[in-house]
Amino acid sequence: MKLVFPNSQRINRGTHQIEEIVAACKARGVTDIVILHETRGVPDGVIVSHLPFGPTAYFGLANVVMRHDIENHGTVSEQYPHLVFHDFTTALGERVTNILKNLFPVPKDESKRVMTFANIDDYISFRHHVYEKRGKEVKLKEVGPRFEMRLYQIKLGTVDQKDVENEVRERVCSHKSLCMHRVLTLALVSSLNSSGLFAPSCVQPRCASCCKQLASAR
Repeated sequence: MKLVFPNSQRINRGTHQIEEIVAACKARGVTDIVILHETRGVPDGVIVSHLPFGPTAYFGLANVVMRHDIENHGTVSEQYPHLVFHDFTTALGERVTNILKNLFPVPKDESKRVMTFANIDDYISFRHHVYEKRGKEVKLKEVGPRFEMRLYQIKLGTVDQKDVENEVRERVCSHKSLCMHRVLTLALVSSLNSSGLFAPSCVQPRCASCCKQLASAR
């Protein structure tokens, strides 16, 4: 992941507390912290926390394919990448776009590096390519890694803060026999209630209880 984010530095958490890491990053003028979680060597979660005041976004990871597992993967360019965001059309989508794009510096026009974030059924599919122009043809080469992300929480503070307001929180519907669909609920952010966040393409309740919860959230 150090190759994905320009100007980043990798550190192992070790025995350090999150509060200590955040304080050290703030003191050094770091703009964002990206924390990766893994289970038995398989990455399964990522946290993006903007400093010094937040917000902090929590994502689950799935279908992770590392660079060395991609056939004929190319060499990663150190150029700042161009970013492509596909189908982030709701208010929540725009919020996620702003959180992610601020992790990257502005690229030069001649950069041959492209990162794609494509929203497909509320999963964010990440792909990383370099390209080469040959006359009128453009040849793409995947350099990895590749994975899917799913947002489940945005809170207004930084990752070390406990008692802060949730902007978006996802929870599993308790009516498992009727509905296994996950429902996005807003917490105390009335300014988002009329923003189109609950468009059908974003949240599709599958049971009567979920419909009531969404109606009350509005």
